[in-house]
Amino acid sequence: MSSSDDWHAGSVVLGRYCLERHLGSGAFGVVWLAEDRNLRRRVALKRTLPERALQLRDEASILAQFDHPNLVRVYDAPLEAGTPVLVMEYVEGESLRELLKRETTLPADRVVEIGSEVLRGLAHAHGKGVLHRDIKPSNVLISSEGVAKLGDFGLGKLSAEELSLLTLRSVAERGAQASVVGTLSYMAPEQKRGEGDERADLYSVGVLMYEMLTGRIPEGRFRDPRDVAEGVSDELNDAILKALELLPEDRGVRRCGAGRVAAKRVGGTGSPERDHRGAACRASVGAPVRAAGECRGRARRRRSSPGPHAHR
Repeated sequence: MSSSDDWHAGSVVLGRYCLERHLGSGAFGVVWLAEDRNLRRRVALKRTLPERALQLRDEASILAQFDHPNLVRVYDAPLEAGTPVLVMEYVEGESLRELLKRETTLPADRVVEIGSEVLRGLAHAHGKGVLHRDIKPSNVLISSEGVAKLGDFGLGKLSAEELSLLTLRSVAERGAQASVVGTLSYMAPEQKRGEGDERADLYSVGVLMYEMLTGRIPEGRFRDPRDVAEGVSDELNDAILKALELLPEDRGVRRCGAGRVAAKRVGGTGSPERDHRGAACRASVGAPVRAAGECRGRARRRRSSPGPHAHR
């Protein structure tokens, strides 16, 4: 395998990937756009340091479970001696962060579309017993066709109830230490304490949708999104506020079965469904976001505001 020093535009790594350009970098490593010369397709190569090979292996094992149009796919994870690499689907387009830098805010109907797609991908991950833990605009990719895909499960954590069903023991061992990971502005209060389950991810989606509508992060005392942005229905407004409740039990989500948030897709949206044990599960944002999408064409019903909401 080529050393990390050999990674530059035009070089061939792993015997088949021709590097085209550097896409980005972070604490975990760097990402390159490359062409797979065997399969004649473009891919994203995530390269990290040798000492983080086990973490990359864990991420690859998590991502390999996913098969969903709203999640970035993983193709391969060559981890032999040298620089570990994750070979992923290349999403041609831009990140939601880049879109918001350009547009600042998005129309309510577009927020509903992106939010619904993120929730559908998230429901699939939760159905596999995997938490994301770092949902933020830079980890949501918008394809050239306008489809939202949730990526970067580098901080993904298996739900405790699923650990006994899988062999990712290193994830289990590190997860037991309850380390705080993620991006603070998008974290649920319990996640900042090193705790949290699926409901913490849904809180992050609430922050994401509030920011898309208003251009602001809901911190401290914040106004209803319908009082800041145009065209926000009561259903969408209430769904976002429900997701932003400080206590996870107030977010309208009940854990069921093996700790999964179950949401069966009906008509292209996440709607409530019961699992085979009959326990009702409901994602607090999913169904109301669907309702908001159905009433987008109606005139917005205005109510007197109860005042700003407080986050302590």
